[in-house]
Amino acid sequence: MRAYNYASFARAFEQGVPKPNMTKVAKALFKPIIDLDGGS
Repeated sequence: MRAYNYASFARAFEQGVPKPNMTKVAKALFKPIIDLDGGS
């Protein structure tokens, strides 16, 4: 199992987003993880 490094992924993701908003970036990155757990 590989470790998820949020900070590295967030920096890479942020570079591809025009006018990045870290709250929106965080929501986009965490939503798939939360959805796997059955959260809404």
